[in-house]
Amino acid sequence: MFFFIKNQIVKNTSLLICLIFLLIASFFLENSRRSNCNIKLIKNTPKDSTVIVGHAYGNNQNIGILFDKDLEEFIQKNKSHIKTLIFTGDIFFKPDIQSWNLLSNKYSKFFNIYIAPGNHDIQNQFKEIFKSSKFYPESYPIIYTNKNIEFNIFIDNSIKNSWFMNEKTKSLILNSDKRPILLIHNPLFKEHYHDVNSYAFYKDELPSIKKYIPNNNFVVIAGDAGLKGNFFCLHKNNITSILSGVWDKKDDHVLIIHKDKIYRQNFR
Repeated sequence: MFFFIKNQIVKNTSLLICLIFLLIASFFLENSRRSNCNIKLIKNTPKDSTVIVGHAYGNNQNIGILFDKDLEEFIQKNKSHIKTLIFTGDIFFKPDIQSWNLLSNKYSKFFNIYIAPGNHDIQNQFKEIFKSSKFYPESYPIIYTNKNIEFNIFIDNSIKNSWFMNEKTKSLILNSDKRPILLIHNPLFKEHYHDVNSYAFYKDELPSIKKYIPNNNFVVIAGDAGLKGNFFCLHKNNITSILSGVWDKKDDHVLIIHKDKIYRQNFR
């Protein structure tokens, strides 16, 4: 009887160890599918940087005058080094015209500002408020570049497109004379489906990065991140897909485009 019990304990222990091993392996495999690349961290903002911020209001617990307080301090401190600031959606928790006007009055004299809107910016009554602001363009995508970067940046409204890229934007990216970067709020690929903060305006299953065209060294940066992690990066088929957003975490960051590189810089 003793040996029988002992053998059962050994057997059960072995099964438990195998189960734990499988769970750990499954966790790392899933993470590798969703994040298999990294972006270099830098400590200082280069001169004439293009700065990208996703989900600027964070988790709504550390709000300054407009959005996350530490982010505001970072922008204020580095405003002389920023050439362009691009928000990839969800700038304010509850936008009003006063907030949009203050954003313009506070920063527009120092650098350009563009918006790839998120659900918090244009859902329900907030859409008309955004339309009445100085940041609402005649049409999307907005095409942006400058002499300090070796990219063409396409700023688009993924909310309007139900998370998909429209044919006009796809054609512009395919014919881009520089390496293209698409800036949107919602991720373009289904591999990031479980990483987002919200499923607002989602309709149909997204394409896989493994089969997607264009693949001309193409970069996609989406801003609806933070709740489940503030940074995900996936590289496949000559495409890099980044999901980056603020959420009151110690390693919250902005993305910085400078010359031919994309960097991360923490601001906490």
